[in-house]
This record gives sequence, structure tokens and C-alpha cells, in this order.
Amino acid sequence: MTPLEEKIVDMAAQNGSVLTWADFIGAALYDSRWGYYARERKRVGPGGDFFTSASMKCGVFGLAVAEAVGRLLEGEGEDPDEFEIVEIGAEPGYQMVRGARTIRLGQEINLSGNVSVVSNELLDARPFERFKYENRRWAKRAIEFGNSYEDRREILLDVSEAEREIINCYFSRAQVEGFCLDISFDAISLFEKICLQNWRGALVFADYFRTADELSVLPNGTARTYSRHRDGFDLFANVGDTDITYSPCSDIFEDVARRCGRNPRTYTQESFFVYLAPRLLESLISSPSDGDIGKRELCQLISPAHMGACFRVLTLL
Repeated sequence: MTPLEEKIVDMAAQNGSVLTWADFIGAALYDSRWGYYARERKRVGPGGDFFTSASMKCGVFGLAVAEAVGRLLEGEGEDPDEFEIVEIGAEPGYQMVRGARTIRLGQEINLSGNVSVVSNELLDARPFERFKYENRRWAKRAIEFGNSYEDRREILLDVSEAEREIINCYFSRAQVEGFCLDISFDAISLFEKICLQNWRGALVFADYFRTADELSVLPNGTARTYSRHRDGFDLFANVGDTDITYSPCSDIFEDVARRCGRNPRTYTQESFFVYLAPRLLESLISSPSDGDIGKRELCQLISPAHMGACFRVLTLL
């Protein structure tokens, strides 16, 4: 066993041999010594495990986010120059919006005053729970370990009242025998914490968002891995060396924002450029050269065959 595999088995032994999926994924991604996001390694871009909208060479997406923040603020009668942009969760060596104050993964999030908050794939990087509809009820999937990492089996636990309330509220259509859901209550809590802090400005979060209706027709859930730019579905393989992610439900995060007194809206990545970054869009499209690097990057960002179908953008004021 690797050191992280041994630690996971020890964690289970201290908890009656059982770990929830959130516990397992939390260790896989964030263990302080061996977790995927704790280790110094290249994760994003060429030579890493995945590309993001913000990691592309020309930085077109970051320019779009900066324009969107300004447009949202101007729509509220505010002067964008009076607001600091804070970027949460940027990878080492990467910054989506040039000149933004950056809060890296693991650093405390404290927001106050005139700030606008931006992030790229923050919520899908949080530990998530897994659920299954079986025998006409929802159960929480968990992992029971024996004496080794390979000695394991999945078991089902009772769901809490808080978990059942969210599942029943958003996923009533998914009550089909054998249907599986992946939900990060950790991400929900983090987003609520951000919304409740004493700041005023715009928020622009890009992620793998899907609506509850869309998630309700994906019976196997959305949990997946990324390694060397290939996706997979074995969450146990190469633990600590592989990214583990899921698709957050945009409806849940929109409702959290509303309860916090914010005004949310979710865009497809294509409509985000059209409505919130039209100046940048026009300047790139009007380039006379089909070989213009920025123009080609824009096409990758909005094309359904590339990133346009994967990512969506949640905004709020």
C-alpha cells in the first residue's frame, strides 16, 4: 500500500471500518502530506492532468471574467474601479484575472468591503457524498475497509434529515431504482460562507454546473477522475495522484445565494460571452485572421465540441 492508502485504511479502522465517500475523497484530495491538491505538482495545462478555461495560453477567459465583473457592477450603478477583484482557489502559477488578489486552496477566505469575487472550478474540487435510490428510499453510499486498501466493499447507510431534505427538494425525478447522485455539502457550506460574508460587489464562478433536471437523467452520477488529460471512473485508482471531481447542481447554489440576499443567474459559457463580455467577443470575432490565437481560443471556449458544453458560469450581485 502507498502511504496515503495506509492512512485511509487507518482512518476507516478508527471509524468502525467505514468511511463515507466525502471522507475518502477529502483524504484523496486534501490530506496535508499526500493529498492530490496538497502536493507540489503540475495539475493544470500541458504536462498536467486537465485543462481549464482559465489555463489557456492567451487568457481570453480571464479577460471575459474581468469584463463581466465590470458590466455587472455598472448595471448596479457602481464604479468598477472602486472594487477589488479577489480570486479564490487559483492553482499555483495561475491567475485567471490579472492583478486580482489571490486566495489559494487551503488559505482562509475573509471577504469584506468593496470586492468582487471570481473563481474557476472551486466548487467541483470539494469532497462530495454519493447516494443511491434503493428499495424505494435514498441511502448514502459508503466504503467498508478490511485490513488493506484493496480489501473493501461498498455499503449503504441511512441519510440524515438535512441530506434527505435537499435530495427530495431538487431530485424528485431521480427516484428510480438504482439511481445514483453525487452532492457536495462541503461545497454548499463553502459557497454559503462566501455569500454571507460582509462584502458588496459581483461574483463570477465558472464550473461544471448542471441543473437538477439535467442531473436527474444521469443515473450513474457524475463522479469522475482526471489524469494526464484522460477522464476515468475508478475513484480508487492511483489515489493522491489523480483528480476526483463531480458536477455541482446550479439550482442548489442559486437558492443558497437567494437565501443570503444575493441575486444569482447561471449562464452557459457561450451566453456568458454574449451577454457579459460582448466587447471582448466582438474584438476577437472581428479579427480578420482565422489564425489569430485569441480568436481560436475563443472558439475552443464557446464551441460545444470543446469547452462550451462542459462549463457554465454562475454570477450574482
